Amino acid sequence: MEKNKLRNEDKVKMLNAMNNSYVSLFKIVGVDMDEAYVIYEDVFTKKRYKIIDIAMSGSVIIDKKRPIYYYNRIITIDGISYGTGIHCIMTGDNKELINFIKKHDYKKSPDFYRCLMLYDISKKEKNMEVSYNNRYGYR
Repeated sequence: MEKNKLRNEDKVKMLNAMNNSYVSLFKIVGVDMDEAYVIYEDVFTKKRYKIIDIAMSGSVIIDKKRPIYYYNRIITIDGISYGTGIHCIMTGDNKELINFIKKHDYKKSPDFYRCLMLYDISKKEKNMEVSYNNRYGYR
């Protein structure tokens, strides 16, 4: 991009969006199945994001006693935000996750560290299962 090799406006827009993307641990705090969006709240900054997600908006139930956490990257293009689908999903029942949130120093830890730690925690999650839409699978 710095050498202006890309001339296609859509590709440049997508690469800029990816470069400006945001990654964090989010708590799912709202869902609108009719409009196909989910509201994420960043666990560390408390900032909220409205994410277009057809599958999740139709399957997630908000339960304040048992919140759902999602480590994800948000990409925004033309004012519309999407999650990239990293699939690190956990519940509030996960003691290792809750301990991580309580002890984690957000300002001193890089995103890569958080990604590795939360990926590992999510793989041990026994209360959640991610199902994939592989109708358009690779061959």
